Amino acid sequence: MDEIEISRRQAVAGIGGVATVGGAASLFGDGLLSGGGWTTADTDTTADLHDVALTAGAPFAVGTNGRVLERGSDGSWATVLEDGPSGNGNDLYAADATGDGRALWFAGASGALGVYDVEAGELLFGSGDGATDRSAPGDRTGNFDGLAVAGDAGEATVFVTDQSGHVYRSTDGGETWSDTTPGSGSAIPAVDVRGAQAGHLIDTNGAVFATDDGETWNEIGIEDADATYHDLASDGSDDVTVVGGRGTVRTYNGEMWDETNLGDARLNGVTTEGKRVAVGAGGAVFEGSDWAAAKAPTDENLHAVVRGTKAYAVGASGTVIET
Repeated sequence: MDEIEISRRQAVAGIGGVATVGGAASLFGDGLLSGGGWTTADTDTTADLHDVALTAGAPFAVGTNGRVLERGSDGSWATVLEDGPSGNGNDLYAADATGDGRALWFAGASGALGVYDVEAGELLFGSGDGATDRSAPGDRTGNFDGLAVAGDAGEATVFVTDQSGHVYRSTDGGETWSDTTPGSGSAIPAVDVRGAQAGHLIDTNGAVFATDDGETWNEIGIEDADATYHDLASDGSDDVTVVGGRGTVRTYNGEMWDETNLGDARLNGVTTEGKRVAVGAGGAVFEGSDWAAAKAPTDENLHAVVRGTKAYAVGASGTVIET
């Protein structure tokens, strides 16, 4: 079984017109993906980092043993949470921010689920006496691999997926949950949504599912899937990008799937915000409309990528690279 390497596309609209994705001003600097290449950032950990997300204040990364890192104004990444939302060190595999960028959600092993208040710099508490996080929603303690958030802090719609093929959905910021099983029960490593009702997910059986109501998931492919898929970007009902093993990229136009092969490297993460970027094993980075290979300053496995006006990728041994 492949090592869990979870990632998804995340983007967040900024507060007061700042940090909007795809071209406006950004709190993360004005370096563009097309210029300057990639550099290695300083981090205070050697723990594997599995996902990265943009908030209104800074990018954040999550990883092994429940570690959460924040990018500082000096460009270094420092730990703000050492042992996860429950304090028991469960690995975190996925992260996403609310639409206003004020809260960071993260999910992982054994039902780990938490919310971090970006402005206050602290965990947001769950409901109920003595609750200190959102873990084990509805007593569900599976390994959560995928996460997508829509809406603002306090009233977000949250989608969480697990290794048993379940999709859990909350429309009230994590207070109550419903669940469904779209496919055959295969693990669902990634989900990506456009608002509270529309989006896509993939499972490890090569299936892609779409929803337009947030509840019902209909299979749209992929026929004759010949690779395990690890991440996807959902930009519309007729615009989906999926990446996976053996350098495989699949794109959907609403009617059919096209395939592109980028070599032998397993691809773990993809973003299509503004300019396409895919990352994977051995420091593989591909970008642009033609998926051109980029020179990365690392040979560590890269697990996830996100892009505002700068791009950030995270991976094994505390690796962070950025443009």
